[in-house]
Amino acid sequence: MSSRQTHRPEGWTDGEVTAGAVFVVVLVVAAALTAGLSLYSAGSAGAGGLPSGPRTGTSPHGQPSGGGTGSATSNTTSPVTAPPSPSPPPAPAPTGDHGKAVPPSVNAALSGPIGTPVRLDDGRIGVDVRADVPLTSADAAAVNATGALFIRWPGGGLGDRFDPIADDGAGVVYALNGSDSAPPATTFAQFATWCGWVHCQSVVTLPAEIDNASLAAQIVSYSLHTLDFSPTYWEIGNEPAGWTHFDIPWSEWTATQNVSVTPAEFALVVQSYTAAILAVDPTAQIIGLGGIGTGQTPGWVQSDVAVNGPNLSGVAIHIYPMGGVNASLPLSSWYDSLDNGSVVPNHVNQTIQEINETCPTCNLSVLIDELGSGTQVPAADGLSGGALGAYIGTEMISSLPLNIRSMDYYNLQSGTQGAWFAMNGTPSAAYTFFLDWAQLVGHYAGELRVAATTPGLLAAVGGSGPHLMKNLILVNISPTAEFTVNLSSTFPDAGNGSLVVWPSGSAAPYPAQWGIWGPTRLSVLPDSLVILTDVGAPIRDVSHSPSSPTGAPPQPPGGATPAAAPSVMRTQE
Repeated sequence: MSSRQTHRPEGWTDGEVTAGAVFVVVLVVAAALTAGLSLYSAGSAGAGGLPSGPRTGTSPHGQPSGGGTGSATSNTTSPVTAPPSPSPPPAPAPTGDHGKAVPPSVNAALSGPIGTPVRLDDGRIGVDVRADVPLTSADAAAVNATGALFIRWPGGGLGDRFDPIADDGAGVVYALNGSDSAPPATTFAQFATWCGWVHCQSVVTLPAEIDNASLAAQIVSYSLHTLDFSPTYWEIGNEPAGWTHFDIPWSEWTATQNVSVTPAEFALVVQSYTAAILAVDPTAQIIGLGGIGTGQTPGWVQSDVAVNGPNLSGVAIHIYPMGGVNASLPLSSWYDSLDNGSVVPNHVNQTIQEINETCPTCNLSVLIDELGSGTQVPAADGLSGGALGAYIGTEMISSLPLNIRSMDYYNLQSGTQGAWFAMNGTPSAAYTFFLDWAQLVGHYAGELRVAATTPGLLAAVGGSGPHLMKNLILVNISPTAEFTVNLSSTFPDAGNGSLVVWPSGSAAPYPAQWGIWGPTRLSVLPDSLVILTDVGAPIRDVSHSPSSPTGAPPQPPGGATPAAAPSVMRTQE
């Protein structure tokens, strides 16, 4: 972990921004004995108070939202209170999920682990924060509750359109057409203060599409000497494969320009920016690639590392398995895009291989500083609630064995589907997932091996420490198969644990009780996830297993067969 310090406001203390654990429990009545569960009724738990700010209450089990990323549609957020408890999910229908025939039951066995359990609340997970959305102390509390310490700012394509030092630090956000501009909702100084509130490790993106290394040096100097703020990393540009105004000043941009940059040209941009940054701050850590913009297209990492490797600290990749989406999709298509949980490992390990082949002595970190499902996802898309939770859960679990510096969800708040919070402050299923992981799974976690004749089930063990791994999460991304797991052989105390289930048709997770079969026959329905707490440590101590030197899993997760990472198109912003 970097020893570089973030700016802390005068008088700020560690205890000033906290969040009460809020758990909304809904009334559920279901006859699901064939699933091994008997659901019970419960009342709502009270919410702890959040610090002052637009978001006066935040429920971890908020309303659903689809997956995807994009630009914020407004610079204003509406004050809201905690959303009402979601309606109770319907009892499972005899025909199974989505009106299909009763799904076949597939027996699955757990063993483990794949690699050594990792700590998540020390910068391993994070979130992108956009400069066109205001930040409050309540936002800081919401982020702190998830353990997401790694913050990327000013977020997505804004990194190449934002001048944070213009107008004496007020900043200017330029439009793609060059004729429109506006002040940001959050200035650089405000972000530096907010970053202190969340104890953040930060990546600040420098505008590189305009190819102005002198401006980059001025921004670094302003941050160090005026704001007394040292980001953990400076990142050079965002997704250069999507640039259309390369080497053109913002004032001359037009909507019809299509001036792109090649990997070789971009490497020279990074070279000039790196020299300018290090001239101001010789100790700066630099991310030489802020994602590619066209999936895992070969050439970008190699060209950059070949020219700049020894002067860089790492490179970043962006992972949206579905890529650009322009119409609502069935859940089966969404889950197919995950390739049974192999997409994230494939992308990461391909990047590690490209780095090692180009500069084996560089020892560069790999960051996933944008992670999502797809981009420009329509508001009515069905990837919401438990289905979105299962999707993100697959990405999270499959990332645990990997040798990555951070994995940052895109994004904290915007007007597009999948952001943690909508523009009116309503939490989405994505935020619910990250909050429930922090509160129910834990800040340490490791992926377990799953043996089944059908792929689609992933599992991880978690807890509050490397030797306190007593919680379990199971995710089923098969749209057709129901997995039946006998936990008693791996978790002998499983019957004493508590259950939370999240089927695809439910806006939020809800508690459940063991059925007549107990832990010997736990069913995980299609498109759903189950979290079990206090099930006892597994028979095999997962905290002492060797990890792969490259972070690659010894066998593919979810029973998948390894495949080359697909070239996924990513629509900028």
